[in-house]
Amino acid sequence: CGVRACTFSRDSTQVASGGDELKIRIWSRDTGEDNIVLECGEAMLPWCLRFSRDDKRLVSVGEFTKGAIVWDLETHTKMLTLGGHERFCQYTEFSCSGKFILTSSIDNSARIWDGESYEHVTTVTQPDWVTCATFSHNEQLLATCSKDQLVRLWNTSTWQEICEMTGHESEIRIVSFSRDDKFLASGALDQTIRIWNCDTGQQIQVFYAASGIWGLAWHPTKSDLISAGDAVGYLYFLKIHNRGNRNALEE
Repeated sequence: CGVRACTFSRDSTQVASGGDELKIRIWSRDTGEDNIVLECGEAMLPWCLRFSRDDKRLVSVGEFTKGAIVWDLETHTKMLTLGGHERFCQYTEFSCSGKFILTSSIDNSARIWDGESYEHVTTVTQPDWVTCATFSHNEQLLATCSKDQLVRLWNTSTWQEICEMTGHESEIRIVSFSRDDKFLASGALDQTIRIWNCDTGQQIQVFYAASGIWGLAWHPTKSDLISAGDAVGYLYFLKIHNRGNRNALEE
């Protein structure tokens, strides 16, 4: 069965995976054994999985459900469902401190939940699918991206939109903040990765790929290094230069 989602635990000792078998498995990094198996059944075909800050909970989103499922990894049971969406979600995460849980959906919205009480905090909306959303590491900003080719930044104190970032020419699949929160990277089906200055909202660099971008990740400690993967199987390792000229992708 195909694996559609995987992620490391915060302490990096475990890996969660989920996909077409309609199960989520929690694997030991050291032994390779799946110590926990969570049965989704017909409730969810997992698309995205994220551990809580203390690695005691897991949040999952995917097809067949209009929201997220929160799992207790100590009892190996479903805790609750975070609903409210009108269509299925493609992305979820706990914010870095665990204060918030985020769900983004093809119903054109991202919903924010309290990470402890699970109460609904707010909903941000835009004209088309919210294909991905993510918090900055300091939790002062929320970034969303969409089929409408725009990246948006939101103030998490007021939940108001700060700016729209234009430049992509096709659906944007993913957004991610650099470790120091100075930069935001976005990857799209237009075969580009664009780097934005979070203070000004200005694009500072564009990288070109062989095909549409499906995933990207910043280096965990260095804010000038990023990796990305495209639809035809290329993996790219990129170095950010804070200047306006366009550089070709280097494998």
